[in-house]
Amino acid sequence: MPEQIWILLLFLVVVLFNVITGLLSQRRKRDAAAEKQKGPQAAPTARRASPRVVVTPPRIDVSPPPPPAVHPRRRRMTLRRGDLRRAIVVMTLLGPPRAFDDEGHDVKR
Repeated sequence: MPEQIWILLLFLVVVLFNVITGLLSQRRKRDAAAEKQKGPQAAPTARRASPRVVVTPPRIDVSPPPPPAVHPRRRRMTLRRGDLRRAIVVMTLLGPPRAFDDEGHDVKR
């Protein structure tokens, strides 16, 4: 029972802390806005636009980039007769288990 009271008090302290920090942040925002309004406002000065000068860089003739290098295609894997035979044997050995095959011995038709 005392542990539950401490957990409740801790929860209340966290909530109270969040409420107080929220109020303080709102108060700071209000004070900052009030200071901005009270401060002396400077008269806006007219800015003179400087004349724009367009300067073109000297022209340099550049040759076009070389065409992209053609990547050689991957060669297709070639299987020799022995490789193919070995693959078939491995597939047969590692294939599905025959214990689950229904061979019809137990089934009445």
